[in-house]
Amino acid sequence: MAKKDREAPKADIKQIHGYLNERHNKVVATVAWGDGDPKLNIRACWEDDDGELKLGKGVTLTAEEVDELTGILVSARNTGEIQKVNKEGRKAVNFNKIFAEGQEVLDKRADGHTMTKDGFVVLKKRPGVKLPYEQ
Repeated sequence: MAKKDREAPKADIKQIHGYLNERHNKVVATVAWGDGDPKLNIRACWEDDDGELKLGKGVTLTAEEVDELTGILVSARNTGEIQKVNKEGRKAVNFNKIFAEGQEVLDKRADGHTMTKDGFVVLKKRPGVKLPYEQ
């Protein structure tokens, strides 16, 4: 039987825990698929014409997997691997780091190096520019 001939499994949404964004197109919910036991799901979602919530691609997690994921996320947040987000939902920006890295680029340009359109420093000097140690 071809894949498109199969009937989609029935999703029985037991509880909606929340949405991951303001557009409400990603949901965290407890769902029983077909005759299976209810499990936590993180899925794309939308409402059909009748206002019923439909679930798309996503992931289903057992209770043990939820505990493991929670531990991983907490650890990543505590070690700074996951950046904090400001009120508008954008990632916080460390301008001190950006400016510090930018100074190296400015120093390279002052030393006579050229740059690509993407901002990479080309490790060759521009014609006619003497490097400080050549003075």
